[in-house]
Formats: sequence, structure tokens, C-alpha cells
Amino acid sequence: MTENFNQNTEITTTNDYANYAYHFAYFSDITEFNRQGEEAYNEFKNNSNAPGVEAWRRQMESSRFLEPLSQSFVGTTKNEAVQGVFNTYIEPDTLKDATDAFDDILANIDMGGAFNKSKLYITENQMGIFDFGLASAGLYKVMEFYSEKLKTDNPFEFVDELPGIVPNIFVDKNTFGDFWYTNKEGKKYQMTQQPKGTLAMELNLPDATFEYKTTTEKSYLMFKREGGNARYVDLYVGCGGLGDMNASGMLARALPVLMAAQYFESKKIKTRINASRSFFDGFNTSSNKTGLINFCWTIKDFGETLDFTRIAIDTSDPRYFRFGNWKNVSAIMKKKYGLNTQGYGRTVYDAEAFLEIGNRYKNWYFEQMEKNLVPEIDIPRPLMMYGGLPNPPNTWNYSGQTDRTMQRIKQEFFRILDIVDFTYNNATKCCERIYKREVEEGDKSVRDFKRYVVDTISRAYSYPTRGPYADTIEQQEEANKQNDLRITQMANFLQSIEETA
Repeated sequence: MTENFNQNTEITTTNDYANYAYHFAYFSDITEFNRQGEEAYNEFKNNSNAPGVEAWRRQMESSRFLEPLSQSFVGTTKNEAVQGVFNTYIEPDTLKDATDAFDDILANIDMGGAFNKSKLYITENQMGIFDFGLASAGLYKVMEFYSEKLKTDNPFEFVDELPGIVPNIFVDKNTFGDFWYTNKEGKKYQMTQQPKGTLAMELNLPDATFEYKTTTEKSYLMFKREGGNARYVDLYVGCGGLGDMNASGMLARALPVLMAAQYFESKKIKTRINASRSFFDGFNTSSNKTGLINFCWTIKDFGETLDFTRIAIDTSDPRYFRFGNWKNVSAIMKKKYGLNTQGYGRTVYDAEAFLEIGNRYKNWYFEQMEKNLVPEIDIPRPLMMYGGLPNPPNTWNYSGQTDRTMQRIKQEFFRILDIVDFTYNNATKCCERIYKREVEEGDKSVRDFKRYVVDTISRAYSYPTRGPYADTIEQQEEANKQNDLRITQMANFLQSIEETA
């Protein structure tokens, strides 16, 4: 089989950094990351045995605090930097242009039904979505009864209602068609009948609206569960960048993951996004003792909506990254591991290094999960996925769909999409979709297409065999099994297009 389509189908092993020490941590969100960072900083800020933390204390006390970081802190006061609370992204126009471009890209994706939304069915179950179209034949407005005089005499006659409103059950109708309410003392109030919600809207109450009901029984839509478990994807994106990288370059790195999350959520695949501060420590340059640091925190949890501004600030805003993030890492490293670092070093850009760190982090995370120290997730291992634009540009100005950086962003987006496709769907069908996209509609050769498909699967099921947090023999065997299954499924299709290459 390998000879037929000239590809090495063996699984990828990730051992380039097996001799390094690894230091991992997970935080539920950026608030927890900042809280632990501040606590550790206050504990060590006057400790001469914590030179990394001490360096941040001295810098904050200096009148020239922002000068070493001037490129990242234009227009930012010292107090704003120390507080580290930003509500707008530093380059909002770049963020808007890029995320607006998502609509055009996502609208033109043809997955052949592979990620179709769940089918809807009609029900009486009010947990579903009320459908006006279904209910319209018997649709009517619910009424309420109001008296201005009752509101004046006793605004709290009915404590669960707005002043002047009387529940329908206590209202009588006389032979002339008038509505009346009689209180306990026998005093009568003539009532005005009006659509329920009228008074609330007059008072400008939040979410005030008319209430509708229908005589049609089945007026609710619910998604039909096709069987099996719900689908989940857990994405990790590197944050920040080296000294020459500005906000737009950092953002370019994160965009493939944001676009993938938006697509998956639209297809009812629940998606979590995590920021990953991953770097080779630069404080102890003489050895690998401190080695590789990878601190992660959730920036969009399963079921939450995408907040592009919040995610951009957390991952791609140098005002936070080059102060708050670094200070936190420095202090937490001292408290958690007893090691000195200033929180910065050589940021991991290379896809191979990020893949290996991600593979080892997965194993660490599952160990922590067994100890109930991190949130539990139950997904196929390839879908706990490290992504983002490898080796992003230092500066980027979006110039349209033909923009070279946007083309690379789309490539990484499709890589993430294809891994999910291969995991949840038939490998042959996945192959056919990729062939149509990359060869028939794109500019890839058949040879490049085959190389991409096999390499994508091989990397998705890759693992480290030695060093910290390496895969066990059982884990390696299971990964090999899953890799071989997909290679076998798509072999006939790959061989069938060999002759037309």
C-alpha cells in the first residue's frame, strides 16, 4: 500500500525535545491565572532568592517602567499596565477586518453534509424553540388587566405583579362586557384589558415584550439526537510573540483557531479554546533545567459564545502579554516549581515544537484529570489539538482574500477542520472532500494532496515515545490502530487517483 501512493504512512513520533524538562499548569480562566500570579508575586517580591520576581518589582518601582516595553505600551499609562485590565483590543480595526473575512470563508465551505446540524423535529416540549410559523394558525396574544386607580390606591395589591396589574383569575366580566376587580374590602376597580407586556414596555423594563400562546399543540422545534456522544473539540492556541512581533502578528497566529471554533459551533460541535503561553525559558540559558514552560488557561469554554475582543486581548495584546503574563509566569514558576524565570524566553512558533509540547501536555492534563485537579473532558485524543499560524509575520495588515497571510491562516484552519473531519467521519469521504478543495478547486498537485492527507493523519495521532509525559505502550498501540484504520479506509481512493497524477 505504501508503495502504491509513495507515502510513508507510519505515525509521527515527537521526540525532538525529549531531553528537556517540562513545566505545565492549567488555569480555569485568565482571572484565575491573574489571581494566582498576583498571590505568588506578593509572596516573593521582596525575596532576593527570587531574582525573576524581584526584577519585576524593581521595574515597576522605576520611573522608566514603560520604556523597555514602549513599542507595546503606546498610549498606556503605568497604572493601566499594572492593573492589566483592557476592554478593547489594541488594534481593533485589524481584528474587525480579519473576523469580518471569516463570513466569506465559512460561507464557501462545502463539507458535503459531514458536519450538518442536527435535524429538527416538531414537539409540544416547551424546552424546544418556539416556532411562530408552526404556531401562527392558532397564535394569540396573552392578555393582562390593568387599573390606574388600583395602582394609586394599593400598588402592592399583588406582590408578584407590576403595580395596577391584576391576575386574570381575579377579574370578572359583567353583562355589558366591562372587566372589574373587587378587593377584599369590597371596593371595585374597572380594569383595562391589554396585551400582556404592555405595562412592562411602558416602564422600559429589560427584556419586556408581548407574550404569545397558540392553540396549535406542536409549536416547538428540538434538535434530534442521532445517537452516540455529543461532539467536542478542545483547541489550544499559542499567545504572544518574540520582541519584534506586534499585535497584528500575534493576532494572525490566533485567527485559524478562532475561525475553526466559529465553524464548529455553527455545526453544533461544542468547542473550548485555551490560550497557551509556551516558550523555552531564557533565564537559565546554560542548561535545560527549566526547559520548556507551557501554561494554559481557558478563554472560551464549551457552550460559551465567541467573544473575539476578549480572546484577542488574552492572546494577542502585547500590553497584557509583555507585562501581566510574564509577571504571572515568573511568580507562579517560583511558587509552583521553585525555579527562577522572568516569565519570558523564546516563544514557540515552530509547528513541530508546538506539536510535541501539545502531545506531552495532553498526557499531563489526563494525569491531572484523574486526580480531579482540572476540568474533565471526554474527547478523542487528536481533538485536544494545538493549532494556530506557525511562524506568523511580525506585522500584518489584512488586504483581502488574496492576502498571503490570510491564505496561510486558511490553510491552518483547514488542517484543524480536516483532523476533526477524519476523527468523526469516514476517511474516504474526507479524502474526497479534501481532493475537491485542494486539487479540483485549488492548485495542489495530486502528489502534494496525498502527502498532505497522510501527513495530517500521521500528525493527528502522533506521540512522544520517551522523555517527560511520553505515551505508554498501550497509548501508542491505540494511536497506531486508529492511524492504520484511516489509512486503510482511504487507500483505495488514493490509489484510484494515482494514474491521473
